Amino acid sequence: MPTTRTRRQRTTLSAYLVAALAMMASLFIAPAAHAEDREGTIDATAITREWDKAVKYNGTPSMSGLLCKGTSGLSGMGCYKSNGDIWYLFDGKADGMSVAVEWFDYNDSTSGDSSKLYRYGVCINSSGAPSWASCNKNYYEHHTLAFRMCYYDDGKRVESTCSFWGENMKP
Repeated sequence: MPTTRTRRQRTTLSAYLVAALAMMASLFIAPAAHAEDREGTIDATAITREWDKAVKYNGTPSMSGLLCKGTSGLSGMGCYKSNGDIWYLFDGKADGMSVAVEWFDYNDSTSGDSSKLYRYGVCINSSGAPSWASCNKNYYEHHTLAFRMCYYDDGKRVESTCSFWGENMKP
């Protein structure tokens, strides 16, 4: 028969286990919900989406110092180079679609609130596969970036190919 101390230890352990599972679940569930309709909260009269066609890049960029994320299925990849604010996009699948990075630039310089959207856009590699292409942007150093990779078909996002959002990246 368990002692009172043993029952208390089991109860405490169970509580910790439930809390840990809830935190782990939030890591997997929260990003998808967060990314579900990021553009749906934008006041279109205040901010216009930037749309950039990436310039074909000869060869393969140096991966040193790049932050990279793949599309679902990993046939496309996007990498961000903070020194120069350059996006490198790789399209590795000859399927008629284009790989793209969707990015959001948040201004947290004055209030520390990283939820104030400053600008947002898409950089798309329509150079065919396999190919690397790049977009040269100019972000403020004190802003926060969020991004994800997707495939686009005829200028429209194919949601099932999108990665989760990468958060809290500083240019």
